[in-house]
Amino acid sequence: MVKNSKEPTQERLLDPYAVYNARAAITDEALLKEANEGMDALMVFAGLFSAVIATLIQITWGMLVPNASDYTNQVLLSLYNATVNERTNYPALPDFQPTQSAVIINLLFFLSLILSLGTALGAMLVKEWARQYDPASDYENITWLRARDRHRRYESYNHWPLRTIHASLPMVIHAALLIFLIGIIIWTNQLHYRIYLTLLVTVSVGTAGYLALAFVPTFMDASPFKWPLSQAIRFVLRPLWNGLRAISGSNRLESRLQPPYILSPTEISLEREKSTQVKPSSYAVTDAAVLIDLMCNSSTHEELDASIDALLRGEWGGVSVSRNLMKRHDILFRRYRELAATCWDAESNTAWTDMIERIRRLLRFVEWFYYQLEPSQRRQVQGWPSTDLANEMRGHAEAHSHVGDFVLAESVLSKLHHIGLPDNVPCERCLDPQSTRPKYKMVKIASSKPKHYAIYYEKLLSACIWSDTDCILNYAPVGDVAAFKRLTKVTLIGYEYLFSQLRGNIPSDRHSELYPILRSLVARKTAELEDPRQQWFLALSRAMNGEMPFLEDDDIAPELNENH
Repeated sequence: MVKNSKEPTQERLLDPYAVYNARAAITDEALLKEANEGMDALMVFAGLFSAVIATLIQITWGMLVPNASDYTNQVLLSLYNATVNERTNYPALPDFQPTQSAVIINLLFFLSLILSLGTALGAMLVKEWARQYDPASDYENITWLRARDRHRRYESYNHWPLRTIHASLPMVIHAALLIFLIGIIIWTNQLHYRIYLTLLVTVSVGTAGYLALAFVPTFMDASPFKWPLSQAIRFVLRPLWNGLRAISGSNRLESRLQPPYILSPTEISLEREKSTQVKPSSYAVTDAAVLIDLMCNSSTHEELDASIDALLRGEWGGVSVSRNLMKRHDILFRRYRELAATCWDAESNTAWTDMIERIRRLLRFVEWFYYQLEPSQRRQVQGWPSTDLANEMRGHAEAHSHVGDFVLAESVLSKLHHIGLPDNVPCERCLDPQSTRPKYKMVKIASSKPKHYAIYYEKLLSACIWSDTDCILNYAPVGDVAAFKRLTKVTLIGYEYLFSQLRGNIPSDRHSELYPILRSLVARKTAELEDPRQQWFLALSRAMNGEMPFLEDDDIAPELNENH
């Protein structure tokens, strides 16, 4: 049984200004790193690029002025003719006009040089601004003054367009490079056709790839090819793309029905009072991945508790996150076992009393993890936890008549039983009257609670039905119709009684809203299945509608007498 802890938990008060400064330091470090390291690389590239352009300008500059050697050659030729013919006509100084292509080439090169040098100057200014922003101050030992000073500087940083300047500098150097390449192509067109053609094809392919990568984020949110140009294109074209997807019907995220999880009466009341915040469904998998990463990399047990609690409370919209779970399940279960070890007294082989909330959270995590995986994936996962915590919670809940904890423990025990079954071996636990009778006795206790417990009771019954339904679909024997009906009859007749109790506790205007997820599942599976499992969903549908699950007058198993 659960044992009292030897050391009482002590609450430690934190200085909120110190917490603010600690979190601000992380933000400022990333901000200054972007300003310094990013600008360093930009300055190096701009310097090398400017040197290359200046070298070529020395060559192309001669295309804009008369060539003195040409005039000298003409004069020498005239002198030679005079010695032969005893007559000479000295050539006049030619009226020089540079060609249009020469003007364009040099204009492009000079413009590219100016942009490159301007980028280097801008990078230097950004580094100077970053130095001025450095949060080091004279208030190191006065946390509230330091927090005030830092907040003032950060607000100023966000008010002025410094981020825009940071982001625009790389685009200036991109433009300078493009202008330079255009000048090179025009120049080589005058020098050699094959060289010109090779450069033209190479630059065209490179530019096309550059623009293609800039357009990709408009259509794929997860694309890593993002820079100011791609973000500008996304800003302009994304509304149009979303409109086209909405018209074509392809904007709906593929999802599946999400089972209800067992909550405590306190959590149910809090859910009723809090405002509903619906997360964008397209980001649900990403949100879950963030929490999973936090759980894998947490440094304290409190951080682990927080990440697990956030996973359990997250509104994932029925989206499966199995890919993230399968990829990191070994780390997740290792962290799970670390938390489980803190709940257990090895000497007495019992759990600590003040860890009951952590045990409850861990069991709910196993249930949540289980439902995120397909049946074939569940058996692929190695290192599932033992049944120690679930058995401990079951005994504690039964002794203290904690209905939710008892049902949660039973649900987790059945799931750990399922993942240990070999292929093609049916489950012999979930629907066996001997093992299910205690669970439904406990659920009946909840039905006698006051009416404000009705939603809690509804959650409990929903979780029970979903757990049994999962077993019916994936693990129960379905070869013999008569045996299958005998196996499920006791449970379904019990459901009919519990549904009737619930309808008495829930106002009539909410009857149509009861179990919307289960009703969807019943309707879908009844249409899909053609084997004995269809009998389960047909009978469940009748029970939910206030009818007897089985209409024929078959003998009912004796165990029903103890359920009613």
